[in-house]
Amino acid sequence: MLTLAYSRPTKEDAPKRHRILILDDDLPVLLTLKRAFRRDYDVDVALNPKQALEILYARDDIAVVLSDMKMPGMDGVAFLKQAFHAAPQAARIMLTGDTNRDTAISALNEGRAFRFLEKPCSTEEIECAILDGISEFERNTQPGKNIVQVLAGFQKKLNTPLQHIASYAKLIENGSVTAQSMKEYAEQIRESSSEVLESSETLLDLMMMQSGCFTPSFEVLEPTPWIRASISKFRRLAQAKGIHINFDTLEERFELEADPTIFARALDAILRTAVKHAQIDGNISVIIEYAGEDRSHITIKVSDDGPGVPEQARKILSQKNMMPFQASDSKFETHELCLPYIQSVADVHGGSLDISPSGAETSYISMTLPITPQCLSIC
Repeated sequence: MLTLAYSRPTKEDAPKRHRILILDDDLPVLLTLKRAFRRDYDVDVALNPKQALEILYARDDIAVVLSDMKMPGMDGVAFLKQAFHAAPQAARIMLTGDTNRDTAISALNEGRAFRFLEKPCSTEEIECAILDGISEFERNTQPGKNIVQVLAGFQKKLNTPLQHIASYAKLIENGSVTAQSMKEYAEQIRESSSEVLESSETLLDLMMMQSGCFTPSFEVLEPTPWIRASISKFRRLAQAKGIHINFDTLEERFELEADPTIFARALDAILRTAVKHAQIDGNISVIIEYAGEDRSHITIKVSDDGPGVPEQARKILSQKNMMPFQASDSKFETHELCLPYIQSVADVHGGSLDISPSGAETSYISMTLPITPQCLSIC
């Protein structure tokens, strides 16, 4: 068993040294990597995922996690998924000789890997990835900056109903309010205010979940009626684009233990994203199916014929960032708020999120969640 050696703290006036964690079950490779990077970084090493997770839970200053893919007991994707919960602020890098496309997709989606490197690769390539990972780590650990960006984006979102209210007040002041204008402004204020309220509640949920401060209120519920309700909510918008929504669920009755509020909002987020990106006169398919050989989980999969999730939005899923948009944005982008929210809801419920790869013929978002044991015995 390899003894983990922690580097001595640097002097206060010395340049800050970042700490990295390297996981590989091949001891010679592990030692080679440690020798290559110990001059510039504080390097912790682990021969197996259990050892690596112990380090992550024990420390709060790991900036970058570099993991091999193929290891006994737990592969790299499964490890990175747990590493995210142990140290969400750390950038995660996957190093593997497996060039399978599905492996890369799993690493990016499930393990939320910041970078995917294929073996063989030079220490220079690895160090470039580590440097980028450190930059990501520093962005993720600047709460003050993130809060400013959140407030800047939300203020722009809030402008619309405030402008409607100000315009209506001016009409009243000038004595030019008519029954028709009163009705029109009331509708505009109601619609924009509802949108702001929904965005603010969703954003607050997201920040609470990502900071670990959210306490879910689990209830046993049957998800099919909730999904139908979410479809009904967006059917009018879909019809305006000529989009037809198909829904196919399981014949058996099944139940989940879920927080109703965030579960409903996650469903709305999935449908909202699909309707936004689906082609005009296109189709959206909503399917519920079993996942896993033991049927212990169900997958809610929403597919459409649109261009898919933008690459920038995909990158957000690999970041532990309270801020799902940039301060320079003029508005909340639907996918940039929805995807981190869906991912966080899946995490809270012990599930996972999967999105279609770039360039796929069919775009999809699927959320996999565990079903109740009582349901398993009946089904």
